[in-house]
Amino acid sequence: MSQKKNLTLAIDAAWQVQLVGVDEETGTVDDVVIDRKDRRFFKAIITRALGYCVPMFFEILNSKNQAGNICLLVRKNQQNKYFVVVEEKPFVNWKNEKTVCIRACRSSISSPEGSPIPAGSRKDDVYHLNPIELNNMRIAGPVECWVILQPFDKPLEANQKLISFSEFAQTDDGPGQAVLGQFLLAQN
Repeated sequence: MSQKKNLTLAIDAAWQVQLVGVDEETGTVDDVVIDRKDRRFFKAIITRALGYCVPMFFEILNSKNQAGNICLLVRKNQQNKYFVVVEEKPFVNWKNEKTVCIRACRSSISSPEGSPIPAGSRKDDVYHLNPIELNNMRIAGPVECWVILQPFDKPLEANQKLISFSEFAQTDDGPGQAVLGQFLLAQN
């Protein structure tokens, strides 16, 4: 029986790959972990928790077991038409290309930008909904869900714009749409 060992390789100054339980004789490894040395944001593990190998992303949680926040900022114009404040953010699409997405405001607990919940939001206009998992078969970590009703004429930030609920339904922002759906269903 060969001796198993662990091996850690740096990707850059922040990120590393850990091979846990390396058995050189059989050419196998027990676990593969990709994480940051400072333990922020998330870690990826090839896990056998389901009885077979599956890649999972584990978001880093705060002391309240929260991974982040999705904050749907909702406004209503004088004609009683509803809008969502969305942000435009760069992301990597399924083709491994950098592009821009439109999404509800959100942040991870580790985000240097802080919470997407605007300071000074009136308590009467803040709805805290049930936490969600972004993709519970691949990403573990509860995300807090919020809806905040804002005045229609409140100034937007540089990367934000207003879109109607129907336009928002045409985006690929599944988590933001889940928060909107949860909010609308809770109103009945």
